[in-house]
Amino acid sequence: TLLFVGANDIRIVASFPDQERKIVNDALSNILNLIRKIDSNFFIVCTIPPIFELSYRDYALDYQASDFARQKLNEKIRSLSDKNVLILDTTKILNKYKKLRELSSDGLHINERGYELLNERMLSLLTERD
Repeated sequence: TLLFVGANDIRIVASFPDQERKIVNDALSNILNLIRKIDSNFFIVCTIPPIFELSYRDYALDYQASDFARQKLNEKIRSLSDKNVLILDTTKILNKYKKLRELSSDGLHINERGYELLNERMLSLLTERD
């Protein structure tokens, strides 16, 4: 089971930076609830991809607050790793790409090329696991 959730939650921090801790904890709680409720004995949990300032161009929002919250949530997601939970670290994968901004049209959601990069790494993770 693949879980790729939380980016929209983290974006909310830009509008409500004073609620960052609650938003991060709620996002983690949502992930943990999904793991508990979904009938599966194996999960791949994705970290939250990099957020680009591009997504905040049209808004008077705090990009840095959201990115800081993303990093905090990603630390918590990485701590979930065990024999039944593999972590797909989207930041490590996507930051290797030279033209990072070409991986998203809105600065928050990755595009087809971004998913191709993640799929390549996910396939190698699954192969390594076997």
